[in-house]
Amino acid sequence: MKCTKCGVENENGMRFCKKCGEKLVKESRSEFASDNNETYSEREKRLLDLLKVRFGAPLTVD
Repeated sequence: MKCTKCGVENENGMRFCKKCGEKLVKESRSEFASDNNETYSEREKRLLDLLKVRFGAPLTVD
């Protein structure tokens, strides 16, 4: 598992990065995995689009 803060590769199952101590977050579904260059608003839009497809309802963020 790669640390999102420092980029060091850690062993699977570790909870914290062995180099910088950052908490490692494991994404449970591959469709939610994001590109490291993706901005917060781009990710938010992509996730809302996934929910719209999944539930067929118009969703907005206030």
